[in-house]
Amino acid sequence: MIIKSKHNLDVQPMFCRKHYFADSTKWVKQSFPVLAMVTGGKAKLMLNYKSTPDISLKLHQPFFLSPNLIRKPLPDKPNELEIVALGFQVKIFDGIDLFNLLEIPMFFEDEASKYLCDLMQEAYLAETAEEENWLLKTAAKKRILYEIVENIFSSLSQDKVINVGFSDGMHCLPAIKYLNDNFNIPLNIPKLMRLCNLSRTHFFRLFKKQTNFTPFEYVKNCRLQKAQNMLLCANLSISEIGDKVGWPDQFHFSRIFKKEIGLSPNNYRRQFLKGRTKNL
Repeated sequence: MIIKSKHNLDVQPMFCRKHYFADSTKWVKQSFPVLAMVTGGKAKLMLNYKSTPDISLKLHQPFFLSPNLIRKPLPDKPNELEIVALGFQVKIFDGIDLFNLLEIPMFFEDEASKYLCDLMQEAYLAETAEEENWLLKTAAKKRILYEIVENIFSSLSQDKVINVGFSDGMHCLPAIKYLNDNFNIPLNIPKLMRLCNLSRTHFFRLFKKQTNFTPFEYVKNCRLQKAQNMLLCANLSISEIGDKVGWPDQFHFSRIFKKEIGLSPNNYRRQFLKGRTKNL
């Protein structure tokens, strides 16, 4: 897999947790990719597609969950399923989510799978290690995550050359950068069109092609990503987080978050900040 770009990749961790499942759970999704692996018990994964059969999950076989993939695990036996999950973001062009533009398979070839398994175990140990030097711990976590991302890319077919957006000159990049900085204010389509010097029809077509979202979907996804990050990393109330991401009405924020992610903001924070959680 070759990714042609004049811009550096920005790789950011979201969480690295061990999850325990008592029984079947609710539908859930993340607005960013997750690499997960069963480390105890047996289970299947159900996807929210009527034509897709349940997927068997093997012990110590990493599996990739694409952004916004709606799913739920189905434990074979209650209280025996244990999964390590690593959430992360990879951005290019100063803000475009690269994994929204790529089709990554759920499972990997044997050699890549084994190496990713080792890296995931290393990532979890780094996350849970009682390291007094936070700088060394942060550097170690970054190094492991970059290796994981590199191996996900290298596992793809070499004949799939991704020249992200260059065919259209990334005409929508000014709008994308503006939305990344101003996602928490009302969407102003005429301003975005002026920034890109495009007609409305041409702007919507290119924006969708270059981000895989409409502008409205892009803003919502940005808000959800920021909210998820703040729920895990910031000591702010639910109402404060909603206000910061552009949904000042706490009820409205909670309703959208639960509809899109599958958990309320409170439950998301509670489950993903604990060492023992219930959802991928």
